[in-house]
Amino acid sequence: MMGCTGGDQCLWQDEPAVPQKVVDGAGVSVLLVKEAAPIRKLFMCLDDSDVTQDALEMVNQMASITGAELDVVGLTKGGGIKREVFPWLNAVYDYYKGKGVPTNIRFSEIDEFQQFISSQVTEGLLALWLGKKSLLSRLFQKKTDSIGHFVSTCRTSVLVLR
Repeated sequence: MMGCTGGDQCLWQDEPAVPQKVVDGAGVSVLLVKEAAPIRKLFMCLDDSDVTQDALEMVNQMASITGAELDVVGLTKGGGIKREVFPWLNAVYDYYKGKGVPTNIRFSEIDEFQQFISSQVTEGLLALWLGKKSLLSRLFQKKTDSIGHFVSTCRTSVLVLR
C-alpha cells in the first residue's frame, strides 16, 4: 500500500515514476491511495478470465469494509469482448452478489479507457487487473500511459490486482 496527498510527506513527489516502479516490481497487488476520501463505489475493470481468487477476495474485502457498490467493468476491443471472458464476467457478478455486495456489470471500450475513467470514475476506488494477457497491461507499457501517469491524472485511489 502506498499513499500520497501531494504534501511534504509524499514519497514520490519529486519522482513521479515511483508508482510505476512499484507496480512493475511487485508480484502482489498494490493499493495506491490518492486522498483520504470515502469509497462509495468500487470499479473493477477486467478484460481477462485469469483473475486470481485472491484478487477477487481482495475486492470483496474492500467492498465489504467500505460498504461500496461494485461496478464490474468488462473492457472490450473493437466493440466485443473475448468469448471466454463474457461468461466469466457473469460468474464474477454472481460471486459478488452471493457475498451480498451490490453489483452491476457495464462495458467500456479499451481505446476509450482514459475517457471512461475521467468521465465515469470520479470518486471511489478503481481496481485494475493487470494480468499477463490483459489489454490494460499492454496499455500501460507505453511511456505516456504508464500507471504512474495514470495515477497522477486519475481522481480516485487505484488498486492494481495481481
